[in-house]
Amino acid sequence: YRTCFISSTLDRLKSDLISHGFIRSHSDFLINLNHIQFFNKNIVRMADVELPITQSCFNLLLDRLNVVRDK
Repeated sequence: YRTCFISSTLDRLKSDLISHGFIRSHSDFLINLNHIQFFNKNIVRMADVELPITQSCFNLLLDRLNVVRDK
């Protein structure tokens, strides 16, 4: 886990990093799918840090990680 300081908008970073396994989990965060330890409808845990996620991100995570959904 490391923190990076970059002079760019998250939208710009998202467009650059989406093909490298990143998604926007919340208005303030980009996350790398390869580092997710746990997630539910409210949070995603990476390197023992919990970050909030939106409902749309939760649905995207299910799709991107090929999780079978209960109906």
